[in-house]
Amino acid sequence: MNRVFLQLMTVRGMSNPMLILPIRVAWLTEHLMNISDISVFKAIFSITITLMEVPTGIVADMISRRLSMMLGAFCFSIHAIFYILMPNFLGFALTQIVLGLGNSFMSGADSAYLHNHLKNKNNSTGTNGESDGPNSSNSDNYLKVAGKIRLFNNIFWAILSLCSSLLFAFNKESVFYFSSAMGIIAFIAAYKLPQDKIVNLASNSWNFNFVKKYLEYPLMAIKKIINTKELLLMAMLTCVVMSFLIFNFEMYQIKFAQVGIPIQYFGSIYAVSMLLTGLGGGYAEKIVKRLSHNTAFIFLSTAIVSSFIIMGVSNSLIGLLVSIILQQFAYGTWDIVMENIVLDHAPFDDMKSTLVSMNSFIFNLFKSGLVVGLGIVGQKFGLNFAYIAMSAMLVLVLTLITIMLKKQKRCLQ
Repeated sequence: MNRVFLQLMTVRGMSNPMLILPIRVAWLTEHLMNISDISVFKAIFSITITLMEVPTGIVADMISRRLSMMLGAFCFSIHAIFYILMPNFLGFALTQIVLGLGNSFMSGADSAYLHNHLKNKNNSTGTNGESDGPNSSNSDNYLKVAGKIRLFNNIFWAILSLCSSLLFAFNKESVFYFSSAMGIIAFIAAYKLPQDKIVNLASNSWNFNFVKKYLEYPLMAIKKIINTKELLLMAMLTCVVMSFLIFNFEMYQIKFAQVGIPIQYFGSIYAVSMLLTGLGGGYAEKIVKRLSHNTAFIFLSTAIVSSFIIMGVSNSLIGLLVSIILQQFAYGTWDIVMENIVLDHAPFDDMKSTLVSMNSFIFNLFKSGLVVGLGIVGQKFGLNFAYIAMSAMLVLVLTLITIMLKKQKRCLQ
């Protein structure tokens, strides 16, 4: 693995809250937060990303993806400290605002940097890289390299998960101090990446071009998603699936308590979850080669629906563990395949981060309301009922999108 891959792996690996996540809900409930509060925090996180996706995407595409990653790592480092400085509703809301800002700067910047790096590398070795279509060699190469990076990162996050509960038992605040230090390491790794200024800041026309593209690119990205039928349908399905999985991930610790798992084992379960997510990313290329993108998404959706039904009708330990296996593997595969599809549809190299950001904008706009709604349903009718509702809704959405895709295929024929 070359130096750039290692640095990108460090940036992504060190700016992930995996050291916090296994004990996050325990820390929140210890400070008197409930299911509704936790859902509100997730909504605040989503709204922050929604509001910041456009400006941060422009920073990545027009100034420097390297700079964008540095800002994202800095925000990640700062957010961890708020858990300690203000352990109350306002403080926890601030953690999500700063983390959301950091994720917005990171969103699309690291993947677009890698996608372009691979394209340039292919061009320098004689591979035709003028068009990054969905079936191009660069697309396959991205899935392979990004999948390996994701796998190695998830192994690292699994180790962090194991350490999380141990650190929390030893000193609760140490988890957040270590996370802040990881953000600093990610900042340094991003700083050490080769410079990638997209435009010449000394150019007299830079200000005009900046304003013009600032106004045009987000709209062009939205139009690209809307006008590309298959991309739009996959984006819609991804919105639903990822919203459900994120809500579900936040509720893991509630389910752990329901089945009687002691808190000292939380880290181990999250560690296995990260390994499964990494395996999903690592096998993404092989799954896509064996199945079409659409068939792969249907297969993964079926696994997720099955897991929600199990969690909705059973409070058994075996059922919970089987569900986690299905969910985390599906999440790891889905995330990287969808990311690659979006990047492949970018009409220009300097629009890749913006296209990813606008896709994320649509997702987070949808997710913020849905997660809050699920939190209210879970609080009022019980968490098991919320899981049954999610499985029914996902079956309905998947059925509608499958019908629409078949109609589109017939029209093309």
